[in-house]
Amino acid sequence: MNKLTIFDTHCHLADKKYHHSNQHPKEIIQAAEKAGVKHILNVGYDKASNQKVIQQLTEFPSLFGALGLHPNTLAKKYDLPVLLHIRGEAEEKHIEVFNETYQIVKEEQIQKGILHCFTGN
Repeated sequence: MNKLTIFDTHCHLADKKYHHSNQHPKEIIQAAEKAGVKHILNVGYDKASNQKVIQQLTEFPSLFGALGLHPNTLAKKYDLPVLLHIRGEAEEKHIEVFNETYQIVKEEQIQKGILHCFTGN
């Protein structure tokens, strides 16, 4: 029987909060590996976090990187996949935000990418 390969498709190990906390990205990655996670997509969202993602890619072989910038016109101009991150605190608001985002995906004719949802904090 094949062993399941787990790939965490969205995390922010380059976020500033990990620079000044007790939980270092190395410890997070080690804990994920112990739990069976083989690969992690580490997502940047601005110039500083993108630079940190690139640095972390050289330090941790199990990481993959996604560099994020707004607006999505860059993705259209260069025919790149988009990574959509939808957040919501209340479930009813989350569904509304998802529907609005999906409408934009249809209107902009986005053909490829990842849709990531998060309702916690």
